[in-house]
Amino acid sequence: MTLTERASAIDRFYQIITHFNNIKPNQYDRVKLIRFTYEYSSDQLSQDNVLNAFFETQRQDPVFSGTPERLASLRGACLLRDRYRYAISRKFDKNEAIRRF
Repeated sequence: MTLTERASAIDRFYQIITHFNNIKPNQYDRVKLIRFTYEYSSDQLSQDNVLNAFFETQRQDPVFSGTPERLASLRGACLLRDRYRYAISRKFDKNEAIRRF
């Protein structure tokens, strides 16, 4: 992380922490937990790791997890796992039924 990136990340980190600091916690104060994790990190590398992890969760994944290819592969994996039975309809996959017959 360059010095300008680090300075910008620190400024933005404290802006976000300050913004959410006024929210009353239910059981424990998550904002303080994050802030103290950063502030009490042993060295600059550890602080950079906290900043990277903090801002990494803010990014959106470019790939939508429910793409048709992914769903098809998940269905295939479920069919293999369930020995080609459909759990809801209790019907076998036609090709597997022919193979077993």
